[in-house]
Amino acid sequence: MLIDSLFTIRSREETPAGCTYVLAPDAGHAIYGAHFPGGPVTPGVCIIQTVKELAERSIGRPLFLRTVRNAKFLHVIDPRQATEVTFPLAISQPDEGGVAVSCVVTDAVGTLFAKISLLLEEVEG
Repeated sequence: MLIDSLFTIRSREETPAGCTYVLAPDAGHAIYGAHFPGGPVTPGVCIIQTVKELAERSIGRPLFLRTVRNAKFLHVIDPRQATEVTFPLAISQPDEGGVAVSCVVTDAVGTLFAKISLLLEEVEG
């Protein structure tokens, strides 16, 4: 939904914990026209959705968002300044079931944009 639209994947690297993606935000996307004109900011809900979509790509199955365990937004992602954003996913299968995903969103110079922790579950049927 947002991958290949709001964000374009520049690179993907498998890691022992999961996968690291480098994404480029599309400053011309309609979301930035509304949020906010003249001062674009990536909405937090879009960052959460992007983490979910990247987790789906990593494991190769559709997922449903069960719980947002933690979501801290520390700096705004302005697509005019943050031309590449790194999403390193740590993926595990906790005892309570589902798929746990955590991600600390940064850029190449170390700006910390968000810390996200989600509990996802596989879509049935």
